[in-house]
Amino acid sequence: MIGTHVVGVPGRVAGIRAGTGGGMRLVTFNILGGRTQHDDEVDVTVLQRAIADLDPDVLALQEVDHLLQRSGHADLTALAVTG
Repeated sequence: MIGTHVVGVPGRVAGIRAGTGGGMRLVTFNILGGRTQHDDEVDVTVLQRAIADLDPDVLALQEVDHLLQRSGHADLTALAVTG
């Protein structure tokens, strides 16, 4: 299954960032089925590091592989928010 998923990132409380006076970081990210652009391979570590660097409160993912062979039968949505 390929689709678009919107998830709340664990550890965030209603999008309020400590010390910022409120606000919410909404990130939209086309993850290309988890593949990297330089070698077209699925590298979950690269995906997780990229999302961590973006530091989202709400994350909207496009082109998400879910349990597909080409991405090692991984649940990329779950891996994206647990990394």
